Amino acid sequence: MPVILRGRGSARPLLIALLPLVAVLAALLVEFSRHSGLLGAASPFAGSLPSLIWMLAAGLCLPWLIAARHLLSGWWLLLAVSVLIEGVSPLLGNNAYADGWDVLALLLGFGGLLLFQRAGLVVQRQQASIPRRLLLAPLLLAQLACINFEKCTYDTCSCDSGDHCDQAVILSWEEIRADIEPEYGNTATLQISGKLYELDDWLAVVDNYRGVHIFSVADPQNPQRQVYLPIPGVTDLSVKDDVMYVNAFTDLVAIDLATLEAGTYVAGSEIRNLDVFSFAVPADFYQQANLSQEDRAYRYSTSNGVLIGYTNRQGDTWLYGEAVE
Repeated sequence: MPVILRGRGSARPLLIALLPLVAVLAALLVEFSRHSGLLGAASPFAGSLPSLIWMLAAGLCLPWLIAARHLLSGWWLLLAVSVLIEGVSPLLGNNAYADGWDVLALLLGFGGLLLFQRAGLVVQRQQASIPRRLLLAPLLLAQLACINFEKCTYDTCSCDSGDHCDQAVILSWEEIRADIEPEYGNTATLQISGKLYELDDWLAVVDNYRGVHIFSVADPQNPQRQVYLPIPGVTDLSVKDDVMYVNAFTDLVAIDLATLEAGTYVAGSEIRNLDVFSFAVPADFYQQANLSQEDRAYRYSTSNGVLIGYTNRQGDTWLYGEAVE
């Protein structure tokens, strides 16, 4: 059966012939890495990369199954079926899911195929036999391998049954919006240092997502912590007219610095403006976590609380993307 090989040079035909094999091996390697956790279980990159590599692999294998004149139509069919399978994947079971990242990855893979064709790196057969055409259906269904399936579902998962079910750590809005009670003294621990703000002899240090530490730097060589303010969700602060403004996930909180300095601050005297900011839970908060169906919903919605971490079956805990010792 004649094969159309484009391009010049002795190495080019070999490259064209080996490219589908390399793509298939890459797809298998990526899929193994995703299921083994080497790519990270929850990041958009880990979830969508298999779809991208699979589209390239399947598209480069397709010329061996259909004639060259049908290749572009075959690629469009491959893309359409893959997007359809991603879209209906939740119907395959409570533990299957897909998102826009997968569809974007498929589109990027389709674009890559067009670039390979334009560069002449695609084997194109003048015709294909009936047996080879019959392999097209299994190739399309192989897209199922790129759908994210998790062992743990809310209805059936039990951490005592042998399934790897991690326990999500959720902060309710009642906890997040509780009165701020300052901890005076130098006993608090700074865990994830964030933004610094210097004001006269004071230095405010954001402990990302946990609170604000305020130090006296009257002696720059020997800073002394004066007070710690536990503020869940804080990542930034600013000071104006002796009032400190901080974010608390979606809220804006105003705190009087004069009463803090005088030691007369009363818990609950802060002014809180609700839902000023938008907040999306960072992927680092649930990286590598295998969560139940109910807990997974907290990754995308903060209506009932905020997912800040998880505890695995061995009792190891991660909060705000950091291991807790």
